Amino acid sequence: MTESIPSGGPGETNEPASVGLDCDVCGYDLTGSRISGDCPECGAEINQGLAPIGVRTSVIVLIRLLIVFACLMQLVGLVSSVAQLVAASLGMTVNIWDSAQFRSVIGSRIIPKVFFLLMWVVIWFLVPWIARKIVPEDGVLGRTVRLSPISLLSAGIILIGVTYTVSGLSQLIRLPFTSFWQEMSWDRFAEQGLSQLVTYGFTLAIGLIMVFSKSFRSWLGTGLSRS
Repeated sequence: MTESIPSGGPGETNEPASVGLDCDVCGYDLTGSRISGDCPECGAEINQGLAPIGVRTSVIVLIRLLIVFACLMQLVGLVSSVAQLVAASLGMTVNIWDSAQFRSVIGSRIIPKVFFLLMWVVIWFLVPWIARKIVPEDGVLGRTVRLSPISLLSAGIILIGVTYTVSGLSQLIRLPFTSFWQEMSWDRFAEQGLSQLVTYGFTLAIGLIMVFSKSFRSWLGTGLSRS
């Protein structure tokens, strides 16, 4: 059962922030700053990180995390398809850009992935409206659950980033030990090996960005506290 959001504004206090509290937006160390004030570095409200998180906001965060995961799957597939086209063009004597294979890859792989990416981007901006339909009357998860929506979103993005980092790194490490790579020739590398390197390298890179880039996670959480 959810509780009504108290009108007194939980978390609004003049007490100094505890040691180890960082700004959710820029990561500035807020130790000693007044909780009811603003971040000295970026001006964001400090007390938003201490208020009970709303049920509707939690739904928004959950849906957007699913969208991030879905977009990454499409993006990795898109990068892989483009890399395969480029690699194939390096290993062929004919002009692949005028071939039936090129048109087939564009029509069956690249265009659908671009379409789904654009669709997820549109849904991303519709999520607050969707959440209001799912949760007509907002509430809080509990008075003792005090964190900001950006912190909740960041935690989910970090978990996704760890998954992609481990996946990309493990695939890159195992490549030299596969029979395909041990019997590698230039033609085979240009045809398949290059696309594998690009795909796994991109997976690792996007995972590291999600794990270590606070600015990237803050950008994804832009406007979340006002949803």
